[in-house]
Amino acid sequence: MTMKPDTLRAAHLDLILDNYCSQSSPTENLIDILTDAMHWCLLNDEGFEALLKTARMHIEFEVDIPSNQPPPLPLNGYQAEVHFPIGLRPLGKKLLALSEMTADFLRKHDHWLSWQDYAPLVEQKATLAAIARLLGAFNQDAYLADVVAKAEEYLAWMKARAELQAN
Repeated sequence: MTMKPDTLRAAHLDLILDNYCSQSSPTENLIDILTDAMHWCLLNDEGFEALLKTARMHIEFEVDIPSNQPPPLPLNGYQAEVHFPIGLRPLGKKLLALSEMTADFLRKHDHWLSWQDYAPLVEQKATLAAIARLLGAFNQDAYLADVVAKAEEYLAWMKARAELQAN
């Protein structure tokens, strides 16, 4: 499934809002991000209102709505696709939390863990994080293709190292 650019933009912001502050709602996070952007503009001598005006021109160009009115919600029948299927959002967050808890355990106890204990925990940590990212990806096929490409690249690199060791 090909995502429309505006769908991708909305989904990217959804990811940012989810990760901005775990204690706040997405709406509160958006308000905080906008406030932080205003502070950034003040510190960097940028005009927030001018940048907002440019962003409005972008939305008018990208979504066919009249320039004299704010975008209606949803935009001309457009409904943003959620990057995390609703039922999987808590599960994805739980998987990431377990991955981090495993990483914390490894950091605290690596001095006494044997390789036979350490290696499966590292694999578990990586697997949990990868599954969580897969659940959160809006293009699971592209994500899996990237995982396969990285695995093939790493294996080829290790084979080249092994070959150098043999010579």
